[in-house]
Amino acid sequence: MPALQITEQEKVRAQAYADALRDLLTLGAAGADPFAPLQTPAEWGGLELEAQLRRAAYATLRSLAGPNLTAEPTAFANNWAHLGGSFNTTILCYVDALGLKHIEGACQRTTGSAVNGEIMFYLPEWMAPAQDGKILLCATSNGVGRVDLFEGAMRFRTTGGYTGGSAYVSFDNVPPYR
Repeated sequence: MPALQITEQEKVRAQAYADALRDLLTLGAAGADPFAPLQTPAEWGGLELEAQLRRAAYATLRSLAGPNLTAEPTAFANNWAHLGGSFNTTILCYVDALGLKHIEGACQRTTGSAVNGEIMFYLPEWMAPAQDGKILLCATSNGVGRVDLFEGAMRFRTTGGYTGGSAYVSFDNVPPYR
C-alpha cells in the first residue's frame, strides 16, 4: 500500500479549516456569545464533586470485584439459621454497581417460637442502610410478614398473621435499598 501523499494545497486548506474551527470554539460565531472557558472540577463544585466522582468510581470497581462483595450474615441469633433441608437457601448480601444493597435467601426459626422484635441475624457493616430503621415486607410461613432492619440487625415482627411457633422468612422478593 503506498504512503499517503498530501499536497501543499491540501495542507493549506486543512490549516484554514482548523483555524476556522479554533476561532469558532474560542471566539464564537458572528453574533453569538463565545463559549465559556473550560473549568476544573474544583470550579464546578469544589472537592465535593471530586469526592462524588471517586465514590461512583469506587462503587463501580467494587461491583466488578465479584465474589468479594457477596457475604452471609455475620451471626445468627435466637435459634435462627439458614433454611436448610432440601432447600439449602443461604442468606446472601451484596451491593450492585449502582450502590443498591440486596438481600436474598431464606432463614428459619430452628426451635421454639419466634418472638416479636427478636433479632434474627446481623448484617455485615457495609449492608447497613443509609437511614436506620428500614422496614422490609417478606414472605413468611404465614403469608406476608415484616422484618425491621435496625442497627445492623434483622428483627422479626409478628405482623402479617403470624401467631407463633417455628417460622421461616424469605428475602428473595425484598427490593434493594440504599
